[in-house]
Amino acid sequence: METTFATFGIFLQHNMILIFFGYGLAFFSMGLAIALQCRKQSNLRLSRSLCFLSIFGILHGLSEWGYIFIPVQADAYEPWVVNALRALHMVLLAGSFTFLFYFGVRLYLDTEKKHFWLRWVPVGLFSLWLLSFLHFRPHLPNIDENWLHSGEAGARYLLALPGSILSSYTILRQKDQFEDLGIHHAIRNLHGASAIFAVYGVASGVFVPPASFPPATVLNTTLFLRLIGIPVQLFRALGSVMIAYFVVRILEAFDMESTRRVEELERQRAVLRERDRISRDLHDGIIQAIYAVGLNLEDACYLIDENPELAKKQILGNMERLNDSIRDIRRYIMDLRPPETRNLQHSITGLVEEFKNRTGLEVEVTFKGMPVAEMPPEVRSNIYLIAQEALANVVKHSGASRVEVGIEFGEKVVRFLIRDNGAGFNYEPVQTVQGAPSYKFGLRNMVERAQLLQGKLRVNSAPGRGTEIALEVPYGVVTGEYAQNHAG
Repeated sequence: METTFATFGIFLQHNMILIFFGYGLAFFSMGLAIALQCRKQSNLRLSRSLCFLSIFGILHGLSEWGYIFIPVQADAYEPWVVNALRALHMVLLAGSFTFLFYFGVRLYLDTEKKHFWLRWVPVGLFSLWLLSFLHFRPHLPNIDENWLHSGEAGARYLLALPGSILSSYTILRQKDQFEDLGIHHAIRNLHGASAIFAVYGVASGVFVPPASFPPATVLNTTLFLRLIGIPVQLFRALGSVMIAYFVVRILEAFDMESTRRVEELERQRAVLRERDRISRDLHDGIIQAIYAVGLNLEDACYLIDENPELAKKQILGNMERLNDSIRDIRRYIMDLRPPETRNLQHSITGLVEEFKNRTGLEVEVTFKGMPVAEMPPEVRSNIYLIAQEALANVVKHSGASRVEVGIEFGEKVVRFLIRDNGAGFNYEPVQTVQGAPSYKFGLRNMVERAQLLQGKLRVNSAPGRGTEIALEVPYGVVTGEYAQNHAG
């Protein structure tokens, strides 16, 4: 077993080019993936710092590929060119760690709202490293390997180690905001990214190339290889793959946030359309009636002296009209508020009974199956309002004499159906026309409410053949799973 493990370690040492390639590819891909998300608008604190992590990923990927690219140039260019590339390679490596450090600092400042002087630390440490690196530089074309190793060790101590540990801490601190916004799916990825950044910090910032200053004289890559038998670069490469995986998964939170923002806009749009419908109904009905009462009362004022009996008759008649308007307003207010009940069947039954008493129409109600769980209040409310709107349309537009109302609790969905034998209509214009007249606002409101429930609303109608409105709501909404996954 030990022989096999030792052979595997030797194989890795002879194929370091593969490790460096995979190492660089993981970070470079992560940087590009983040760059595509940096431009999205978001309320997450993480979004304001990700651009620095993106730059780190791209620069660090290029620096790891430098271990492959630069030796290839030895046969094509003169030694001073190759040595200059090696020196620039160290600057690129240190620069990438600087952006990792700044990512952690920026996220810390946005999260903790204190210690704002930390923003200058990454730049200051990079400047200190660069001055030291250039101060001890040898003369080209000759180059000292110890100089390069010392420069890399210094960059890892000053920038990579604190940058990785700080990034690990600040990423984990985003858990509270993700929970507040209901993005529970991404929290496990926060934990994963935080843990891997900490491990990567040890592999990248503790076990450095052998250098002439402590602790690099003892705690270095040579010691790691002697103790473990595997190059530490393999662990860095595996860490880069895991970091890329978790960070890319965290980016899904922005898609969830965008989805929720669209849903909120849809809710606001539904509210505005409902407000428009209410204002139109009030204007066409109650307000016009009150306006007519006002004109009649004004006319009665002129009749008081000339014909008191007629004036009194008009005043009494207008008082009756005002009482009718008050009753209409009360009924309208009650219609806007769904009944407080924990049972959908009970609320629909009450709605239908009130509808029958008010209109005198024949209504058949059927219930099939039993609900698998208690419905969240917002689900009951929206289904109730869809039923209410559908019954209101029957009275206003269909001229029906019979209505069927049914609720079926199926295996995967809750089905709600309203069918009438009225005049019917052509549904195509309702689907396509944006500047719809007043009688189409009700249908559009029902469609938008169905969308809020992640359900489907189907309208079947034709002139002279009645109208059928069918709603399907998935059990993921009924049981509250959708509300839990999209809370916030």
